[in-house]
Amino acid sequence: MGLKDLFFSVEKTEDAPVDAKQPQKGATTTVATPTTNLPLPAVITAGVNQEMMDILNKAVSDANLEGFDYLEFREALAGYADMPMTEQQKYEAVYRTVKVIGVSADKLIASIDHYVNVVSAQRDGFLANVENAVKEQVDAKNADIVASEQKIAKAIEDINKLNELVVKTQQEVLAMKNEVAQNQQQIDNTRASFEATYNVVVGRLNEDKTKMTTFLNK
Repeated sequence: MGLKDLFFSVEKTEDAPVDAKQPQKGATTTVATPTTNLPLPAVITAGVNQEMMDILNKAVSDANLEGFDYLEFREALAGYADMPMTEQQKYEAVYRTVKVIGVSADKLIASIDHYVNVVSAQRDGFLANVENAVKEQVDAKNADIVASEQKIAKAIEDINKLNELVVKTQQEVLAMKNEVAQNQQQIDNTRASFEATYNVVVGRLNEDKTKMTTFLNK
């Protein structure tokens, strides 16, 4: 699964039943106006999404450079997890080992920039999918709303004949507005979760870059 697969359509809200009495022959009819109060979107909570984290980590793993670089350094560093050493001592111990095979600190640090670019490319693709989702799930529905409201205006001109159609169409407009609000909420939640996840991954990469720069460039 890729980042683009994280988008999904919000289930359509069922149309509310029409509660309009049939007009009596010769009687004057009026247009029932449905409520226009839309549910407030839930507060967006930007948290790390494990599925997004897995996708970004896989992208980094798939882009592994040939030879010993940052990823192999991290794996080697994990072997010192239980050692009674400071973090700097662990970094230095791993570096002493790989230095003898010609791996320089500059190469290790440069490889981090490569993986930052890999993750950033994933973000660019994700944001492009966000824009597509907005067009498909929000803009298109807004166009439907405009068309339906124009249809309502025309129906009102012959209110005695088209009262039932007007009521039904107004309810369809309300349902579409609810759907738009839900779709926008889903998109915003997804975007916020991705940004939070992206910041964690890039923050970790940049933190390790700083540590390597501090600990290894002597």
